[in-house]
Amino acid sequence: MRKLLITALITAHIASFAQKETKEDTKPIPKPRSFITSHQGTFGGKTIKYTATAKETYLRNQKGDSVAAIWSVAYTQEGIPNKTKRPITFVFNGGPGSASVWLHMGLFGPKIVKVDSDAQKDDGAAPYDLRTNEHGLLDLTDFVFIDPVGTGYSRVVGKGKVKDYWGLNEDARSIAQFMRQWITENKRWFSPKYIAGESFGTTRAAAVGKELEGGGQNMALNGLILISQALDYDGSTSIHNNITSYVTYLPSMAATAWYHKKAGQGKELEDFIKECREFTYDVYTPALYKGSLLTENEKN
Repeated sequence: MRKLLITALITAHIASFAQKETKEDTKPIPKPRSFITSHQGTFGGKTIKYTATAKETYLRNQKGDSVAAIWSVAYTQEGIPNKTKRPITFVFNGGPGSASVWLHMGLFGPKIVKVDSDAQKDDGAAPYDLRTNEHGLLDLTDFVFIDPVGTGYSRVVGKGKVKDYWGLNEDARSIAQFMRQWITENKRWFSPKYIAGESFGTTRAAAVGKELEGGGQNMALNGLILISQALDYDGSTSIHNNITSYVTYLPSMAATAWYHKKAGQGKELEDFIKECREFTYDVYTPALYKGSLLTENEKN
């Protein structure tokens, strides 16, 4: 009897824990929100009427359950009888933990934040003044700015788990799923399609391009726009103890130090950088690779 009682208590505890864990893992699925407004602006010398659509798009798993909400802001030209000729450009920043706000409000959006170029009068803090983007491209293409899961307002919902999105392949798969869904809902399969990515967003762009070729629903791209490309991480400081990054960063860091009057004073920048590069490749690099084999005199 005692053994049966203990077994029953353990079983009840496990069941209670499993139920609690399930409840905690299941996040609420609120009704997706959207905000749609109409605007007009001058881009490329042309007056363009356009619709701004900020909305949540739910991604579903193979069982049809909503598992993630992708937040996006789209700008699409109004009054076009045949949109199959109108290009569409999907945009995202990098990080990989960054929303698309920087390319949206700093480069491609119809309205961008005004920031003093030399940061003397404006350090980028609030309040933010918006101005019409004089170099905006709405005369050439529609835009969809995407916040990957875990950035901006994008998040997992229902039974979704962040591990299904926070990885190179998982991230690319979810963005490709969103793009296919957006193109389908907006009937734009015949439109020329582009991706613009920044920093890690260039890595994502390449991965998304590959992902769009699979899944039995190939969606060919007409082009990739790579901004501050990060396709080669051999020189990245994000990789711990990466000797290559020590070598490639040193001349740039020396130039920065010269600008702030911390090094190379009395020398022209070009002469100082030439001297730094010679030291970097002739002295510093061999020393890094010799490591513990260096003598005390060589270290000094």
